[in-house]
Amino acid sequence: MNKIKEIITKVISKDHKKFIEGIDFILKIENNKKKNSTISPISGFMNLPNGIGRNLRLLIISNGIDVNYPYSNKGADDLCGGDELIKKLKDRDIKLNFDYCLSDIKTLPSLSSIARILGPPGLMPSIKKGTADNNLSSLIADFVSNGRILFKSDKFGNIHLRIGSRNFGIDEIYENIKSVISYVKKLKYDDNRSIIIHNKSIIKTTMGKPFFIDISDI
Repeated sequence: MNKIKEIITKVISKDHKKFIEGIDFILKIENNKKKNSTISPISGFMNLPNGIGRNLRLLIISNGIDVNYPYSNKGADDLCGGDELIKKLKDRDIKLNFDYCLSDIKTLPSLSSIARILGPPGLMPSIKKGTADNNLSSLIADFVSNGRILFKSDKFGNIHLRIGSRNFGIDEIYENIKSVISYVKKLKYDDNRSIIIHNKSIIKTTMGKPFFIDISDI
């Protein structure tokens, strides 16, 4: 067993809670500009091979869509609709306790009237964020079945991600970590500079102590 898997074993073996904790992974980007300069933020989306270990709460907005729009693994807290749903959101009749808001590209112009409502909690759909697409069914499948997550680095260059749950197998968590590292390494800044990842990353349960792992071999 390699060292990273040994640490993952320690993380998931410490069960002191009455619920299944999530597994958090913190990746740090190094500054490849001048000393003391601000670290340029990065953001994007990726699909984790083994998901994140919990059902997402989705708000799905599309003109002509039915509130009972069927899709695989539709959650009880998911909400779907079109113009009527937009009106309810505009009137603030809906509590925004969703993980993501998804939409098709044709509907995006209709969401301008509720941008001030969806924007602050980070729910405004966009193509760049990976929450708007021409093929709505495929987009929903990415989030429901294919483990899609969004990410954005903070001002210190840290990327905080949920990569599983404590009831995941060691290999499932390891595969998700490898997927994250592989994806971020391929990213580039707008000026074509490569992304430099610090070798030391952190893995922990939601409420557990952090463990440092060396990702240089991944």
